[in-house]
Amino acid sequence: MKTKHKLMAYFLSFALILGMISTVNVSAAKKIGLSNKKITITKGSSKTIKVKNTKKKVTWKVLSGKKCITLKKKGKTAATIKGKKKGMAKIQALVEKKKLVCTVTVDDKVISEQQNNPSATADINSPAQGSGKPTQTPDTTVPTEPPYQGEIITLHYNDDNADEIIEQIEDSKNPVHVIVDEGVTNIEDNAFSECSSLSSIDMPESVTSIGDSAFYGCSSLTSIEIPESVTSILEWAFQNCSSLTSIEIPGSVTSIGDGAFFGCDSLTSIKVTGNNQIYDSRNDCNAIIETETNTLIIGCKNTKIPKSVTNIGRYAFGGCSNLTNIEIPVSVTSIGEGAFYSCSSLTSIEIPESVTGIGEIAFYGCDGLTSIIWQDTTYGSVDKFIKAFQGV
Repeated sequence: MKTKHKLMAYFLSFALILGMISTVNVSAAKKIGLSNKKITITKGSSKTIKVKNTKKKVTWKVLSGKKCITLKKKGKTAATIKGKKKGMAKIQALVEKKKLVCTVTVDDKVISEQQNNPSATADINSPAQGSGKPTQTPDTTVPTEPPYQGEIITLHYNDDNADEIIEQIEDSKNPVHVIVDEGVTNIEDNAFSECSSLSSIDMPESVTSIGDSAFYGCSSLTSIEIPESVTSILEWAFQNCSSLTSIEIPGSVTSIGDGAFFGCDSLTSIKVTGNNQIYDSRNDCNAIIETETNTLIIGCKNTKIPKSVTNIGRYAFGGCSNLTNIEIPVSVTSIGEGAFYSCSSLTSIEIPESVTGIGEIAFYGCDGLTSIIWQDTTYGSVDKFIKAFQGV
């Protein structure tokens, strides 16, 4: 009997050891890790990385290089990284007490190509809008899918369910109407980036800022009401919202970043309310003008530049592919970096002699230009216009 018990004990011990070995092997086979430990992206491009072999929620964090990238959570286990500026960055994914790190290299390839192209750069004296490269090289790609059709789905968005709501929008085949719940103070950087089914959004008076690239690529967004509580609209906030037809800037807004409405080529109406102390839309010009400096910072295909404007700002008409003609008054002395970037339908332009500074890539991508008149000279293309200043 004792022998039987001993044999049974040995058998159970052996089975337990086998089970432990099996568990270790399975665990090793499904080790939690990143899909990529190192990635390289160019300015304006994006890449998604994931944490493998877990269903638990991942906390993402930029450890270094915040100026080089923007990070957007995508579902529970993934994140999308977008290049902003040449350099290095590190991303950390925290899951189940494990810290996983991805090294990101942002390449300057896009800018380098532009600089190697004679039509990409014009630099006459010193542009009044400053020097240096844009924080982000604009991506003028317009989504090929038409605005979503069908029954509208309504979703409530708040700080607690943000990831889940974004995942639902990205997966939706129907247009989505989002109601941002009261208490949300910021629409974060990249919050709704590339949510192409987002057709409309209601924001409460608690919202004070709209982040960098917050609505980038929301190609079905046709209108948006910016609440009176908003004080800042960051750079590229509505970039490539190609269905957006009108915007109204309330009196509360004191800061609008470069390229905030870059690539919104359906815009026909731009208005700043009369009580705004920083910006205006004088003479019903369909543009946003920084009052103190008389700088036109955002325009559209219906813009008429007032004679009081002295500067055309950085990326003011950037990505406005439906702009066919524009008259620049003699009051203008400088045209900023990327001011008419990718205005592909523009066929002719006359630059008054008052202009003494033209920023880099001011007319990059204006492939339809066949007549540029400046300083008593007519140039038959952007290429010839730019070449005239080589070596100056």
